[in-house]
Amino acid sequence: MVRLDADLLARTPSYLSPLRDREIDLRGHKIPAIENLAVTRDQLDSIDLTDNQIHALANLPVLKRLSQLLLANNPVRTVSVNLATSLPNLRTLVLTNAAVPKDALAHTAVTLGRCRKLEHLSLKGCPVQHAQHYKDWIIFNCKKLRSLDFERVHLKDREHANSLFLTATGEPTALHTSFLEAAASGSAAAAPSLVSSATGTKTFEPGVEPAERDAGKAGRLLTKEEKDRVRKAIEGAESVEEIRRLQRMLAQGFVSTAAKRSGQPIDAAASPPSAPEIPRRPRYDELAKLEPAAHRLAFRSIPYGSPASIVFPPSSTVPQFSTSNKYFQLRCFPSQSRYPDRPEGNNPHPHPPTASLNNSLPTPPPSLLGTTDPNPNRPSPFLSTPSERRKRSAQSARTRKPYTVDLTLFASKKKVHKSAVVRERCKRRCREAIRLVVVRNAASSARTGQEEGGLVLQEENVRETGPRKWLLPGYHYIMNITLETYRGPLPDLVASLREALKTLKTKAEAAALAAQLADIEIAPRTRLPDLITSD
Repeated sequence: MVRLDADLLARTPSYLSPLRDREIDLRGHKIPAIENLAVTRDQLDSIDLTDNQIHALANLPVLKRLSQLLLANNPVRTVSVNLATSLPNLRTLVLTNAAVPKDALAHTAVTLGRCRKLEHLSLKGCPVQHAQHYKDWIIFNCKKLRSLDFERVHLKDREHANSLFLTATGEPTALHTSFLEAAASGSAAAAPSLVSSATGTKTFEPGVEPAERDAGKAGRLLTKEEKDRVRKAIEGAESVEEIRRLQRMLAQGFVSTAAKRSGQPIDAAASPPSAPEIPRRPRYDELAKLEPAAHRLAFRSIPYGSPASIVFPPSSTVPQFSTSNKYFQLRCFPSQSRYPDRPEGNNPHPHPPTASLNNSLPTPPPSLLGTTDPNPNRPSPFLSTPSERRKRSAQSARTRKPYTVDLTLFASKKKVHKSAVVRERCKRRCREAIRLVVVRNAASSARTGQEEGGLVLQEENVRETGPRKWLLPGYHYIMNITLETYRGPLPDLVASLREALKTLKTKAEAAALAAQLADIEIAPRTRLPDLITSD
């Protein structure tokens, strides 16, 4: 037997197959176990391990490029539960003439079903092929399977499998439940006991060392230290899950290298490496209560080609206010000064100094912004007659014009993520939080003394008062977001956004009041009336 080591992988040439795949030929070496495949550095599309002595499809590193694995004529009995994690892009798996037992059908099918891209599977010649409901259970778990045992999977086969394991309402049948229960205990059932593996019949083979003869099997020869560690691990096991994990580790022939080096108990080291679980974000039922107007809150941003969208230099003539937290940095400035370095005639994107919210807020007085109104005869967006007001209130929310908020979101690769999909999700989440705060006056339930982990929405309609309460008319908002906007819970993001909008509005009102007080001429003290004092 030849061990699959780095030397064998280095001297075996790779070539382009007729399918234009980079493939390595490791046929007929009588390799006892899969190991050291990380030496390939994920540069192969196909690995041919036909005609070897591999007993377990396990101990695979993460190979994202590998799409085809050929293991025909190998006595493979078990399939690692981490196969989908190690080979996420596996499309073809050939286990022809393997030794997968009949009672391992449930566990094997569920394990292969985790390979989301598996299209071609061959278990021809295996004992599991003669198990009851073999074809239906494999097709039911492998949703994208196109061929099974070199036969095409038709639509009628998939419909028949669904009718066996699902009811008309989509509930699992009794047969489906029994297969799932068998799959849950399949790991321990597939792994032989430690006693049988240690006391099995020994056969003398000339020219073959005992370690090589037993390598790759369920109870392959271990050193005395490893045997002691296994006994200690079994004696110290506190649950059935730990015992099953130890049995599965021995059945796969995998002994952790980290455990060997550190000398720690064998159960303290993970078997094959697995990807960390990504916690799912909680779903909030309050979002279903939003009226259509919340989704009609339009956002208008600064064009990315303008210099103002990149750098906002501090200026004494242009008021700017900012605040920041772990989720974002929020700044605002008057909308008409979005191009402070360009004359009004050279502005390629003219923007009239109107309110940021159409049909919701009056135009700010020119004296407050320190500019002159270029169109003094502009009609008011509000209709003052009683009949028009009644007509406007009876209008459907879907037919109303959406509120337009001047907001520019910046999601950099350094602060958010290199993936454009993640950055777009962060932007979408920020827009969702702004809609909740502005339209429905949303707040975190933890801040209101209620049960944590939810949102509290206003019951009454705040379509008219919401934008006026939270946003500054005639101001443009700049938001530089971080990755925490997507990782963090939505109630915390909403609470942080409420505080930021309040802070900016308070700063803007204080600055406007200070500007008005500076223009007031203070009368001399001599002209002030004397204070009336009483004896």
